[in-house]
Amino acid sequence: MDDLRQESDAPYRVPQATVVSSIYVERATAVLTASGALLALLALADLAVRAAVRLEYRWDTFWYHLPIAAARGGLRIPYVMSDTVRYRYEGFPPLPELLQGILWRLTGSINATGVVNYLAFVAFLAYCHIALKARFWLVALIALTAPMIVIHATTSYVDLFGNSLLAIGMSSCLYLFLFPERPSRLVMLGGLGGLIGAAWSKFMLVPVVGLGLCLFMAVSLRSLKRAAFTRRRAALLVAAAAILAALPYIKNLAV
Repeated sequence: MDDLRQESDAPYRVPQATVVSSIYVERATAVLTASGALLALLALADLAVRAAVRLEYRWDTFWYHLPIAAARGGLRIPYVMSDTVRYRYEGFPPLPELLQGILWRLTGSINATGVVNYLAFVAFLAYCHIALKARFWLVALIALTAPMIVIHATTSYVDLFGNSLLAIGMSSCLYLFLFPERPSRLVMLGGLGGLIGAAWSKFMLVPVVGLGLCLFMAVSLRSLKRAAFTRRRAALLVAAAAILAALPYIKNLAV
């Protein structure tokens, strides 16, 4: 009995083989992280150069994207808007073409209009890393496996711009649902801001933005304790975000 008591009182020792294997796992994880980060940065750098020096020549670019960007940026170009393009200019949400026009005006280069999508995509990756605590390189590599992201990251089209903001909003809502015990102020505000930006970017995203706001409202009204907002304050924030998201379209009702 004394021998058994002495064995039970002795401190537990981790087997040597387990220690060695854990060291190898840590080293392999470090190598994988460094390699993935380097690969992601190289891919993003390549896309940055392509977005800055290459101008998209497809039809919609010269039909209405560039003329509307020039108009919103206060630039004069030899172009007369048709009625169809003018209706788009007056009725479509202004955010992406406004940023394109500002970059075009600041840089003096029409190629700057192709950088907006890339910047929005990088903003999504940075948001995932900072607010959602997801590894930057891992999200980047997964996202870059989608051919349409690679294609649209360097064009003057505005699809990726709006979808990047929409992804910020929907991923934030999912984060709040899965991790209600974690601090949520940045995620709540960032997610609602992403949905507002998506609504201000593309008319076709409005139904999805509406769904996202409904999901935010449902998450906010859960009985679980919020670290940053009470249920009432969170609900008011969602309602305010819905009003802000609708502003580009409210003016169309008066026309």
